[in-house]
Amino acid sequence: MIDVKLKIFESDGYICASGVGIGIYTYAKTWNKLMKNIHEAVEAYYDIPSYTEARIILDIEPQVSQGAEAASS
Repeated sequence: MIDVKLKIFESDGYICASGVGIGIYTYAKTWNKLMKNIHEAVEAYYDIPSYTEARIILDIEPQVSQGAEAASS
């Protein structure tokens, strides 16, 4: 299993995910879309058929809005 650590932060109204020590970066307006983007980015970066082969660890900055999805709907 691969451990993938991502730093989560907000920028210009988007929720962003940046890989710690790896070249993964993605963003979205909603948490659901961000998680989908993260899974796709991890699959592509590691060339694995399913993100289930990776453990995704999120380091969420305190100022990231947990309600960002509701605000953008």
